Amino acid sequence: MMSDPIEYLMDVWPLSTGTEDHLTSHHLLLRDRVRNEAFQEAIRRVVRPGDLALDVGAGTGILSAFAIQAGAQHVYLVESEDILSCAQEIFKHAGWLDRATFIRGMADRVTFQGGKVDAILIELIGNFGIDENILSVLPTVRNKALKKGGKIVPAGLRLFVVPIMEESLEREFGVYRSVLYGIDFSPLARLADNNIYLLNFRNARRLAEPQLLAEFDFLTCESDTIESRVNFSITEQGRMIGLAGWFEIDLCEGISLSNPPNENRTHWDQIIFPIGEAQAVEKGDRVSFRFRYNTTAGEDQWAWSGVIHTRGGIRRFDFCNADRFLLPKVRTRHTVELKTKN
Repeated sequence: MMSDPIEYLMDVWPLSTGTEDHLTSHHLLLRDRVRNEAFQEAIRRVVRPGDLALDVGAGTGILSAFAIQAGAQHVYLVESEDILSCAQEIFKHAGWLDRATFIRGMADRVTFQGGKVDAILIELIGNFGIDENILSVLPTVRNKALKKGGKIVPAGLRLFVVPIMEESLEREFGVYRSVLYGIDFSPLARLADNNIYLLNFRNARRLAEPQLLAEFDFLTCESDTIESRVNFSITEQGRMIGLAGWFEIDLCEGISLSNPPNENRTHWDQIIFPIGEAQAVEKGDRVSFRFRYNTTAGEDQWAWSGVIHTRGGIRRFDFCNADRFLLPKVRTRHTVELKTKN
């Protein structure tokens, strides 16, 4: 029996030329039994014998294989990367090539002619749910290819955030405010603060009740932006280092997946929106944050600003991960005149 991926610590990355791009990112996906069994059962419930299914971002083709197992008449696998050739080999070995069409390209740019499909399968789910462009890709594909009354797996998604304390992470963030080896690294503090970090929290303390940041119904959503405000009442004393974020996806009625801090059993991590130097908070303090999200040239851009009301006063925050590009660029040079020693 396959071990839980969260406990499987060995890194197995192929180094042979031409295979690393195919296999590295998909190794953890295939090892994630929690994810795969949930998708397999959801697809079994949604896809009916004789259905046509469209797999967006097909990867190794595992979701399409689940659809074939459920009785799909034909599956259309759309994938922009070379991993599609691996999916084709898997289907060839299984004897399913006559029930599959392999399409190399960006799903939102493919023209679908003729009929429409009964189900769309899509796992463009990042560590914070939307960070693999599902909000920009899915509405376009759905409107072009899904028949009226068709289904999407997953059906919807919710995003949550919560203020957290984590002592080891506070020390890590402090590196860019420190003097190390006689070198002052504090000029990098602003850059570090205006970034979002991936972590798999094991010992984070929630300093308040989680709040819903955003919610999407994939059958109806059209926007790929977020404008949301969340309010918290601190429930215990601690040192707040930022807000942890995670997702919950509804694959179908009765089946969901989530990656919350300290309880995650999937390959996904969580993210953290830092607030610079840690802020001491006490029970009853109030925290309010506004979040804005959009994509520019395929890049996620988040802005998070807020205020913490404590007994000692008010502290305000204003961050944007696009600010990481504001450092002056170092000019590329191919010829350098070296100085001579005096």
